Amino acid sequence: MQFVKKHLFLIIIIASTVLSGIIGAVLIAGQNNQIQKFKVDVDKIIAAEEGFITSKYALITDNVIRAEKNYSKIQEEFDETIKQLEEQFAAPVVDADMTPLKFKLYLRQFCIKMENLLRGEDVYMPDDLKYFSYDKYMQPDVLPNNEEISLMRKQIEIINELIYLVSQAQVDRLVKFRRISDHRVIKREFYNFMPFELVLVGDIERIQHFLNSLNEAKYFFILRTFEIKTRAVKMKNPPSSKRRNSDNPLSMRERLAFSSKAAELTATMIVDYFEFHKKE
Repeated sequence: MQFVKKHLFLIIIIASTVLSGIIGAVLIAGQNNQIQKFKVDVDKIIAAEEGFITSKYALITDNVIRAEKNYSKIQEEFDETIKQLEEQFAAPVVDADMTPLKFKLYLRQFCIKMENLLRGEDVYMPDDLKYFSYDKYMQPDVLPNNEEISLMRKQIEIINELIYLVSQAQVDRLVKFRRISDHRVIKREFYNFMPFELVLVGDIERIQHFLNSLNEAKYFFILRTFEIKTRAVKMKNPPSSKRRNSDNPLSMRERLAFSSKAAELTATMIVDYFEFHKKE
């Protein structure tokens, strides 16, 4: 005990040294384990790389030449497809040389023309839709600038085609029509597009007629989104299971035709107009 008291400081130093050595050994062992795990991962990556280099997919000279030829062929076919789309679905050609006042008059006349087109086919349109989302420019103190006029002239041609298709489908109602991008053409590498939102109400045959007509339109349209809701409609003279003045029952097709007219559909959709061009 006297020895411990006399050499306490020395004993503390020795104990600290031993403890530090133990801790250091533990840390080094842990680091060695991490190094070993890292080495295993690296070896796997090197093995995978060597395996690819020796495989039939390796970028040897023959494969590189073949890949370049395939790319050139695909590029030629793609350019030819873009050219055909450009020729088949030409973008509207409009004269942008129009003063703001003259264009405002032209826009008003266009809206009246579209409204009459719909009403002529008994397609109902609410009063708040009569300017086809151009309400802002119908205000007395608002005039479009030259850039807006140029874009709206193109939009008007596209809207004219869409409203014509709606009228020919003879849906019951056009309850919404909106230019989603307003005065902006959304540009991509090989094409530009403008989205339009429509809400149509009618039976299934008329809604289907409109959707089919998009494939035969003057311009290139793609149906981006489509949502549908149904509402039962009470018929004044619902069909019986048999034909009038006959004992023969109705066919399944005839009953389906009656049932489709007894359901009112509300179709909400976004239709994109596309125009194509070569890479700039």
